[in-house]
Amino acid sequence: MDWNGLAAEFSDLMGGDEPGSDYPYYRRLLQENGGSALDVGCGTGRLLLRYLRDGLDVEGVDTAADSLAICRRKGEQQGLAPVLYHQAMQCLDLPRRYRTLFIPCGSFQLVSDHAEAQEALRRFHRHLEPGGMLVLSLIEPSWEDMTDAGLSRRPSPWWTLGEVVRPSDEARLVIYWMKESLDRVEQVLVNQRRYEVWREDRLVREEHRTMNLRWYYKHEMLLMMEKSGFYDVRIEGDYGGEEVSAEHGMWIFLGKKRNLSVHPE
Repeated sequence: MDWNGLAAEFSDLMGGDEPGSDYPYYRRLLQENGGSALDVGCGTGRLLLRYLRDGLDVEGVDTAADSLAICRRKGEQQGLAPVLYHQAMQCLDLPRRYRTLFIPCGSFQLVSDHAEAQEALRRFHRHLEPGGMLVLSLIEPSWEDMTDAGLSRRPSPWWTLGEVVRPSDEARLVIYWMKESLDRVEQVLVNQRRYEVWREDRLVREEHRTMNLRWYYKHEMLLMMEKSGFYDVRIEGDYGGEEVSAEHGMWIFLGKKRNLSVHPE
């Protein structure tokens, strides 16, 4: 999905400065692992800028130039100079290696092509220091069933996903969601998003986006990570540090890159 334009602005206004329950989880891991870290899919800097204020060495990468521009502008306002890269995760090619790579909010699932997703994992492995860690979050796959529930009974295929008021001019930003297709064999959901800007009762701007999402099951992702060189992979649920269970809505896969001094590759 193209996260530029209204998509970037809406994402930031809806929670770009809120720490969320994942903030302390990733912060603990970054502090324990030490060294540098890369926020993959950093967006407008919700986590990245907060970690920089915490004194952590974190850089960011994202596919959306507009999101990165918002992140950079907010960083300047806070006296920060975030290091940001404009790249897709499946094309990751950066000059630095990191102790930790983390991909929050299920952003990995936006890479809907399976071969490209496998390539992204290989590139994550390549960008880690020996002994480094990948922390990959995935949305629990029951959402692919829930997308059908009740939608056929709605008077309109579109339904409101969120609404926010823009502080600069008090315009109302609304986002609508509609399922286009669901391929249970390929495990890909295609949905449409419509972004609208309203001033009083007048629609002044509208943008459409197509979002493809791929879901993964436990052993599928374990095999993909192992194929990419990760070992000692464990899965935790909902940012609590607990072993994942059926009660968790977010699965976090944590895999290590072997230390070359101990385990030559």
